[in-house]
Amino acid sequence: MDHNPDLEDRYRHGACYEMAIALHRRLGLPIEVLTAFRGKHDTLPHPAHAWVADPDGCLDAGGRHARDDILDEFLKGRSDRTIQSARITVFPTEADFLAELKRLYNDDTSWTNWYLKHLEREVPKALAVVDSYVVPRYLSEKADPETDMVPDLA
Repeated sequence: MDHNPDLEDRYRHGACYEMAIALHRRLGLPIEVLTAFRGKHDTLPHPAHAWVADPDGCLDAGGRHARDDILDEFLKGRSDRTIQSARITVFPTEADFLAELKRLYNDDTSWTNWYLKHLEREVPKALAVVDSYVVPRYLSEKADPETDMVPDLA
């Protein structure tokens, strides 16, 4: 599978929620979200990145990563005045993840309705990327070369 940095960038820095939902649907792995809490700003907590919890670390459109690497990538370069703290939260289901996003946006009904429509359009696109790009990369790393079988991820 050829490396596609543009595709990875799109689904790691902009459409990571859609990718996390798509990976969750395909692989059944829990969604994890890195949320940054901003200091000295009167803003909401910021979900900085989402992925699925792979037995070997974090899995997103760019493959597997160690949690420390995710923290470095998505929190580095942000001023200490901006990021007061951060946490990683695990969501076993898509519904749990969506409920948290809704809560972070103060249960704003207009935002929720807009975002659900957005997900209806964008998650199928992310699923196509999972099937054509992410899963082949992931499976090629995990498959047993003799049987071409992937071990149980649960």
